[in-house]
Amino acid sequence: MYKKAVMDLKTAIVISLTLAISGCNDYPGHKPFDPVKLSANPSWGELANSVIGGDCNIDSINDRPGSNPTRNIIHKEQYLTVKGWAALSILNSNSPSNIVIALKEKVANGTRRFVITDLVKRPDVAEYFKNPGAISTGFNAVIDLSGIPTGEYELEIFQNNRGVNTICQYTGQISIV
Repeated sequence: MYKKAVMDLKTAIVISLTLAISGCNDYPGHKPFDPVKLSANPSWGELANSVIGGDCNIDSINDRPGSNPTRNIIHKEQYLTVKGWAALSILNSNSPSNIVIALKEKVANGTRRFVITDLVKRPDVAEYFKNPGAISTGFNAVIDLSGIPTGEYELEIFQNNRGVNTICQYTGQISIV
């Protein structure tokens, strides 16, 4: 009976450690979200009546600063990871129903391709703006770039809430090589 109890305890410890380690996402190469392919249209349909507005920021592009003039170079074989936050109004706690990232070619009449983001909690944003309602403003996306031509692109953030589409003024710049 003593041996069985010790064996059960050892098994429980091994299982607990395995679960704890597998839940850790701070090791190199780990992708917490499944990569998603870009599509020709956003998930909610047309963007014809989009207006510039809302509050947003691209915090990082492949773990480098996002909303700035620095161009991020991405290899086609890599995934494109974009993290940030967006709200129709950060001060009024008006979080969007959906956030999509558009990858827009930087040529005349450049094509846009879209991917819906995973919405995540952002307690740091809520704390920064001293607004607990801003906690539901975060987004993450891991984008599969296979099939995307090499070139210069702009990352745009679109928000949708009850049929109102806004495009954030902040963008990210990337080169796909």
